[in-house]
Amino acid sequence: MEDDFLKGGAHELSGVLERRTKEDPERFAKLALRFPDDTHRYYFDAVLRGIAEAGVSTETLLEVCRRCHELPERPSGRWICDAVEKAAERTLPEELLEIVAWYATED
Repeated sequence: MEDDFLKGGAHELSGVLERRTKEDPERFAKLALRFPDDTHRYYFDAVLRGIAEAGVSTETLLEVCRRCHELPERPSGRWICDAVEKAAERTLPEELLEIVAWYATED
């Protein structure tokens, strides 16, 4: 049964990725930067949710949000905005605020 933990579709496996991201957020944030554009959006969203909960450096947050924002059709706006909201007590770079503003006005 140990081998069964990696069975399932994108939804189930993204849950595993989210949990692992919470355990080691900087590592999995950097992994998400290497995902190809055609990676299922659930995996990008899982990393965004994980880093939002666990917290990462402002620079890493910007890099992951930028990467997700650059995806074709921009599917991750909800989780980008959530991650930025959870970091709102920090001083955030203008570029990050512009990304959130895009979702507020264009999505």
